[in-house]
Amino acid sequence: MSIFSQISEALGSQTGGQSGSNHSDMVKAALDMFGHPAGMSNLGQGFEGAGLGHIFQSWVGTGANNPVSPQQVESAIGSDRIQQLAQRAGIPASIAPQLLATILPVVIDKLTPHGRMPQGSAIPKAS
Repeated sequence: MSIFSQISEALGSQTGGQSGSNHSDMVKAALDMFGHPAGMSNLGQGFEGAGLGHIFQSWVGTGANNPVSPQQVESAIGSDRIQQLAQRAGIPASIAPQLLATILPVVIDKLTPHGRMPQGSAIPKAS
């Protein structure tokens, strides 16, 4: 099963199967932007810089994923990257933080199954 399928399945179970195309498009955009070591490291640094490193670390670790609010996502990622992600996903930037608050914990959790940040090219492709 591809990483995209794993994430989609996990999101579907969280939303009662109601994840829809906006979720799928945003998952693809998030995987493009953060689904490699440098992108994930930059995301972690953004959360750390916003005082939210503990939230990001919960997603990487093997325990429960802490929730994140749309406002916290925007604070950690920044409005420019939110706009880029929304553009890539073909959705309005106004709904991107809410979608990211739902999908980022799952995306990072699935990309770090062993509870640590990947090194080199260890992150699976989105296919």
